[in-house]
Amino acid sequence: MARILSDNNNLLHSWSFYKTINENILSSLLVEKLNLLILGTSDTNKLILVDTSENYKIITDYRITNVEDTTDSFASVLCMESHEDKYLFVGCSDSLIRVYKIASSSLQLLHTIYSTMDVGDILSLKYLDQYDTLVIGTQRCCLLYVTDLLKSSKTTGPSAEINLTESAIADENDHINRLPSKRYDKFFDSIGPTGNKSTVSSRSLSNATQDDNTFQSMNIIQVPKENIVNFAHNGFIYCMDTYFDEKDCTHPTQYLITSAGDGLTKRWVMEDNCLYLKNIIDINDDITGYGFSDDEEEKENDAVISQFIKFPLLFQGISDMRINVISLLTDRLIETINLSELNVFDDHLSKDESLPHAIKASSNNDNILFIAANDNVYQYNLDEDEENDITDQKLSRRGSLVSDTKIIPFIRSIRSEVNSQILNICIDGNKLSVLESDGNVYLFDLSDTLKCNTQKSLLNEDDILALNQKNNTDENDPNHNSETLIKDLSKFISFKTTADNKQQIHSCASYLHTLLKKLHSTVEIFPNSLNGTPVLKATFHANNEHLANNSKNILIYAHYDVVPSSVSDSEFHLFVKDGFLQGRGVSDNKGPIISMIHGISELHDAKKLNNNVVFIFEGCEEIGSIGFEETLKSHLELQEKFDYIIMSNSYWIGNKYPCLNYGMRGVLNLQISVEGKRDLHSGTDGGIFSETTKDLMFLMSNLIDYKNNTLNVPGFVEDSETQDLCKDETRFFNDIIATGEGNVTLETLIHKWTKPSFSITSMNGSFEQSIVPKEANVTLSIRTVPTQKSVSCLKKLITEKIQNDFKILNSDNKLKLQVLNEAEPWLGDFKDRIYKIASEELKSVWKNDVLLIREGGSIPTLKILERMHPTAKIMILPNGQASDNAHLQGEKFRLENFFNLKTCVKNIVNRL
Repeated sequence: MARILSDNNNLLHSWSFYKTINENILSSLLVEKLNLLILGTSDTNKLILVDTSENYKIITDYRITNVEDTTDSFASVLCMESHEDKYLFVGCSDSLIRVYKIASSSLQLLHTIYSTMDVGDILSLKYLDQYDTLVIGTQRCCLLYVTDLLKSSKTTGPSAEINLTESAIADENDHINRLPSKRYDKFFDSIGPTGNKSTVSSRSLSNATQDDNTFQSMNIIQVPKENIVNFAHNGFIYCMDTYFDEKDCTHPTQYLITSAGDGLTKRWVMEDNCLYLKNIIDINDDITGYGFSDDEEEKENDAVISQFIKFPLLFQGISDMRINVISLLTDRLIETINLSELNVFDDHLSKDESLPHAIKASSNNDNILFIAANDNVYQYNLDEDEENDITDQKLSRRGSLVSDTKIIPFIRSIRSEVNSQILNICIDGNKLSVLESDGNVYLFDLSDTLKCNTQKSLLNEDDILALNQKNNTDENDPNHNSETLIKDLSKFISFKTTADNKQQIHSCASYLHTLLKKLHSTVEIFPNSLNGTPVLKATFHANNEHLANNSKNILIYAHYDVVPSSVSDSEFHLFVKDGFLQGRGVSDNKGPIISMIHGISELHDAKKLNNNVVFIFEGCEEIGSIGFEETLKSHLELQEKFDYIIMSNSYWIGNKYPCLNYGMRGVLNLQISVEGKRDLHSGTDGGIFSETTKDLMFLMSNLIDYKNNTLNVPGFVEDSETQDLCKDETRFFNDIIATGEGNVTLETLIHKWTKPSFSITSMNGSFEQSIVPKEANVTLSIRTVPTQKSVSCLKKLITEKIQNDFKILNSDNKLKLQVLNEAEPWLGDFKDRIYKIASEELKSVWKNDVLLIREGGSIPTLKILERMHPTAKIMILPNGQASDNAHLQGEKFRLENFFNLKTCVKNIVNRL
């Protein structure tokens, strides 16, 4: 958690423009608000521009607080945008857009832009530098855009004529006469209640100081009619931001995101000098788990007042004090932060006045946003504070956990007026400027807050050289040498991709997408059909010219989510110590992902890839791969025909011998709950009412066969379903015992790998010795084997057994059965050539015998992929050692395993 910046040591300077501020401008905060913009605060350029509605104020040096007046603005400035600290775009309430060139201590007016259509106030601006185009959002709900705006200005200076084709009209007098202030206005120039027309319009009076000669000394640009997008929104267009889509790393596409009073978000793209709508992001058209809950009444979208893009996340300030977080990868709402439910705001403002006017962040730091809302600026830490107990957190309206300590006051202790509101903020580098409604401007130093915890080099030069030599890696290859792999893994580990951290899940998927593109694969992203979590598909096409016609299709599955850490944020930093990589997910499954994609990319870059390789990465494996099968079925792009499937998430049985896995047990996790009407007291209510705990114990005693250590469910295990080990498996098991790996016996392996089991994993009720709880529940984890009936059949048998037993009780309580997750068992064909080839390659790399093993755990995606691709041969390729502590504190992955996996995967894939 960052330190609260409430002391004056971080305040560089403050200025007051109270006497020059037009008080009328404060009447409508949604439309008219004071503006400020940091144009640069480096040693060579220290400019802060402040609009006071009467004129611009330029603070030329914040150390000496020098304030200079500039040319009158003639109208209230409603939005400002700068480009490279060289050009300034200003949108005003007079429907004009002014373009300035920024000098050392002044502004040179280059162009004035207008439209023949009455567009009202100019509410937002965005310059698309890739297309040299200025896009303008208006009060009339339309978008205007001017192309090739700065091209001539950059080369020939402000006095040059701009070739804008139809944008410019030769006769400057025609331009002046067509300006909004010269045109008839139905409102201002209409006949009033007296029946007489005013001889001088109000607008003319407000612009009395404006001289026509001013316009004649500059280029006046008329927006062409074809460059006007009518009804771009059905509300005032308050927000515009851009981002680059790096699907094509060589020529990334710049997209424009607009948001408005209609609550809609739209994505636009420039093609052939025209602005086209690509799609609408409507978060009300959402999915269960991310949007409205089943019992929550859907309502109209709230107006979007402010927004900020930290790709792939879009943060939007909503008019009812919410911050919506939208993924631009999947166009889904992934989290809502309800600011009004966090105890950080003062109560003297009404709800209508409590608006998140601005959301900003520094490019120097990925973890902190600054929100201007109410009477303060609030610092929002994007990272979860792992040290905070869950009881210190509040539940937002859409169900996301948000800690009070993630949002902290920033400048409360130095405020001059209690009732003064923050109207705007701006960040440039490590400087934050703040403008409040009483005319005060503050400039803060953010150096301490934005100080990144940069890690030292994970390996020294000698270590890197030794690793490159040992792993036959070309140290001069910047894409695939040992240092690059570890740097990529370090960044990958830093994302806290737990199931409840939606922001980090999507940010991690974006990083993985960029990395895969950098490694020259074709990447596609699909939202999980049930919860929107990104599923990535990366394809490396065979490019060995000698074998191109005989290529096989190989699918490699892995996951980028991790189990939560109960320790600290240090679990999400990569460390290298004593020959091991350490960090959350380093063994399961992020380390293997980095190793494998670099291995295949290395073959591809050398044009030696014999087979087509498709990677599928999901972000829900640790919570049972929910929605994964539905996602595969709903996208034809994910339904290719594969010859082989390799699963990467498994472990050796010990620490010395490499392994291949050919079998997993299934799982059925079931919660049994008994619920009454209220808590009961054992003294006053005991023996009178049906008790939840007694009912639950009765059900459990009837369900469990303690003598035979199984479930007392007819059909759970039939005699015909029990089989002895075949000769091959007996040999595999004896080979394992002979090595001493895992310190296991034959009986232990047989029971752990080939027999069903059940465990009671949790029991919940009352914590008071004399209270009978309103609800009591128990959770069972039932493991199944391939020789039993399917998990779906067993689920039906078990639930029917419990329900029938509960009927015997004739209890007043209610029974609830909930399947938490399930997975079918799997048994592979260890005689197939994929196991033969893999065994040979592992033995060649590790110089040791290879053990064939099964596991007692479960992987839901095994049977999912088997059902989707019934003709494909599946193999599990374990990566880490038994001592890796996967899912536990101190998770690690041996460097030797990390690099050898890369070599093994390359060799196996090319031989299949």
